[in-house]
Amino acid sequence: KESILSIHNRSLVRGQSKIDFAYQHYKSIMGFLSSARTADTSKASSRASTTVVEDGKASSPNSPPNLQKKKPRCTGSQLFTYCVCGVCFSVIGLVIAIYILLQVDDDDPKPAAMCGDCYCILDENVTSCPDEAPPATYATEMVDALRQQTALNAIPTMKCDAFDDDNCDLASPQPDLGDEAVCGIHYQDETCAEYKIQSYVDRDTAEAQGAFVTHHGACGVCSTTQDLAVYLKHVDLTTEGQRCGTQAMTSFFRGKDCFQDLGFTEACARLWADNARKTGWNCGLKCVSSDLRDMDFNGNAPTCALNDCLQCDEDVSGEVFAKFAGRTRRSSGLRSAIARTCSSMADIRQVVCPTTTALVE
Repeated sequence: KESILSIHNRSLVRGQSKIDFAYQHYKSIMGFLSSARTADTSKASSRASTTVVEDGKASSPNSPPNLQKKKPRCTGSQLFTYCVCGVCFSVIGLVIAIYILLQVDDDDPKPAAMCGDCYCILDENVTSCPDEAPPATYATEMVDALRQQTALNAIPTMKCDAFDDDNCDLASPQPDLGDEAVCGIHYQDETCAEYKIQSYVDRDTAEAQGAFVTHHGACGVCSTTQDLAVYLKHVDLTTEGQRCGTQAMTSFFRGKDCFQDLGFTEACARLWADNARKTGWNCGLKCVSSDLRDMDFNGNAPTCALNDCLQCDEDVSGEVFAKFAGRTRRSSGLRSAIARTCSSMADIRQVVCPTTTALVE
């Protein structure tokens, strides 16, 4: 068994090795870009020192001044261009180094989080831990059954970036039903092979209409049971999705495909990829810092505060993601590797084939 000191020392070595790895790659990338610029400058100087042709006649570089072309001075616009290019090269080198660093991260997925002895974080609205905790894991049979169900009216993939386009909206916009809105599922028959989703003003209304409430908030692009199956299978989507997020930073389509490979529908995968890009560009340095220092997702009890990376993601992308996704783990009553406030956890227990009334439109 390892002592606490040996574990601490191993963490320091691992963190330092990550820093050295990223720094060495950054230096090699910048060295390559610098040599390319030096080569271009040498070529330009060589051309300037060669024979100048005027009026069809060649003249030597040592010709009288009045027979030589004067070298034009560098204008303000050229200096600005050089500065911009230098900054771009530096940013490109840094991004590539960060990408390589995160790609070699060997962290294993984390289990469902705890805050002290409670599965959620106590707050002003919930001052004692709820008696019944949601499951920490789900059976493979349940995950597979939910994945195979078909949504007959799933919300189509958006054609815009919800995080950067203020005019972006769902292809099938959901009504603004207020803070108590829920998304209900109506299975078409007792086999539960097919279903329809419908937004309701509150839980009582949904259940009165024969729906099973699958999450709080109006329905969105991640409200299908296929997307629910991904959440049930991957308790730690933060670590699982890190690889997809780094790919989305360099190529949106690679990132989207990566999230689809996790099992998400195309519409939900696109939103996850857009979220990863938004968070990456706005929180990249905080996230790399958190990763290099091997910071836990949450701090110590009783506050169990989010680390800098997750808090930045929450501030920058959280509200928009929840609006367009519809389903989140918290709104679906699911635990994850990140401890959340108890009041934000929906009191829902997911089942494969609940009794519902078919939705007639």
